[in-house]
Amino acid sequence: MLAMQAAGSIVFDYGNNIRAQAQAAGVADAFDFEGFVPALHRPQFCEGRGPFRWVALSGDPADILRTDAEILRLFPNDAGLRRWIENGAGEGPVPGLPARICWLGYGERAKAGLAFNELVRSGRRERAHRHRSRHLDSGSVASPNRETEGMRDGTDAVADWPLLNALVNTAAGATWVSIHHAAASGSATASTRGWSSWRTAPTSRPRSWSGSSPPTPGWA
Repeated sequence: MLAMQAAGSIVFDYGNNIRAQAQAAGVADAFDFEGFVPALHRPQFCEGRGPFRWVALSGDPADILRTDAEILRLFPNDAGLRRWIENGAGEGPVPGLPARICWLGYGERAKAGLAFNELVRSGRRERAHRHRSRHLDSGSVASPNRETEGMRDGTDAVADWPLLNALVNTAAGATWVSIHHAAASGSATASTRGWSSWRTAPTSRPRSWSGSSPPTPGWA
């Protein structure tokens, strides 16, 4: 990877902590290229945006197509989101339950979650769906070699935000909240928070929606 960088390629660590492992093995300049978050994703985090996932527990691919249409209806001016839904999201095989992921802001996630709940309540979508966040997110991870690498305020290794984020998600009524020791960046190098919420039937009330996680100071 260092040789490819020296030859002019754009090189970044995708988050599997390969630089730290290489450094431990004696590669002194292992950190001469950035991780993918400061290289690519941090501007999204600065705006409080992150990946928002949902799964059609019905197993019906048509349910995901209905949510695609709903996302495009809700956010008609998001060119990147439209490009993803229309050109990329439906490509490739579905190995399990039909699912989708896209990048939305916190207020946008709340809007999307409530709209999906309404699709179920009104019968326009099958009986169940599940929303969840992921570790790659604003405020949900402390990982000095990944999400919080190169923080301008020096808080790369400050691990309070995942804990506070989990407490907020719990207080907001999420169906399932967990705090993890490490993620893809390796054991003892990260702490993360995850949550899920379910809408299981037209008569059920949503346990949570996706606007409760506070944005993280210091991303900019």
